[in-house]
Amino acid sequence: MTPAGISGHVNVWFRQPILNNESGSRRKVHPQTTPPEVVAKVIEIALQRPMLGCCKLVAELKHHNILLSSPTVQKILVRRQLGLRRQRVERLLELGHD
Repeated sequence: MTPAGISGHVNVWFRQPILNNESGSRRKVHPQTTPPEVVAKVIEIALQRPMLGCCKLVAELKHHNILLSSPTVQKILVRRQLGLRRQRVERLLELGHD
């Protein structure tokens, strides 16, 4: 039995996976993905100044003409296991920077 006002058929649109030429694997890519060079700059600044939180990192990125929201910066850091200040400090110690 279907709810009132909904027919038995539901149209669902799925994004077609994009073929990654390098590895031959299929992966979905969001059209507004942060460019890799911007992600690299976020990581670089986050490791240079590990005690800065996301909002202050956003302000620091503005000095480099990079405009991102704090949730975007947080997602970038979390995906690379750098979301916590402790993790950024530990990564610096692993890299040999004191």
